[in-house]
Amino acid sequence: MFKKGIKVGNTSALKGNEAKKIISQICESLSIDFIQFENHILSSKEKLLKVKLQGTHTVIYQETKEKGKENGEPLFFDIDGLGDFYPTVYTLWRLPSLLKTISTPQQVLLYIESGADLMLPGVSFIEQVEALKKGDKKSIILDGKG
Repeated sequence: MFKKGIKVGNTSALKGNEAKKIISQICESLSIDFIQFENHILSSKEKLLKVKLQGTHTVIYQETKEKGKENGEPLFFDIDGLGDFYPTVYTLWRLPSLLKTISTPQQVLLYIESGADLMLPGVSFIEQVEALKKGDKKSIILDGKG
């Protein structure tokens, strides 16, 4: 998937107010209720880890279940470090309703995995396209999958 290797830069556990601020920004950015966030994505007992990638402005927010261990799943990423958060597939598995979905046939997924953009002929239901606006965040699912 990546042409160059990924190098992890600074990693730090977010504490107290800093963690609350980031969680609040994520909830606002994705229009999610804090209670839903805590019930489905990251409980108050788990910590949030901030991982910066070297040579980029990308920040990955990852869970850590045990103090000092970096063994959690990545939950969100911010490509340019400016607070535009995207959920990872792990987050969407926990809360599938977080983003609206666009369904596509299996054969179209092969092209998307190779880096192609999703085009209108690859969308299964035209109603899904009519509701799109530039900049909307959506997830792509295969026909018949939830």
